[in-house]
Amino acid sequence: MTTETEVEAQPFQALVFDLGGVLVAHDNAVLYQRLASRCGGACTPQRVVGLMRKTDWGSGVAISTLHDQLRGELGYGLGWDEFVADWCCHFAVDDS
Repeated sequence: MTTETEVEAQPFQALVFDLGGVLVAHDNAVLYQRLASRCGGACTPQRVVGLMRKTDWGSGVAISTLHDQLRGELGYGLGWDEFVADWCCHFAVDDS
């Protein structure tokens, strides 16, 4: 029988991180709406998209940069932990 310590000590052989809609489906409209709803004033999903394009977060920019810009430019009023939860709200495992 393998103990918990032995399992933790073994290296993993692969890490699968899929955001291409194969294992994990994502609905970006849900993300944009959630972020906009957390921003000040009459922020719209389109304004969030515009900021994200300006930030170019998909090219390797740290996601914390987007959080900072949402807070500074669109009045996003939540801290880091809440932002991470918001950022992940549009992911769903495709069980099929």
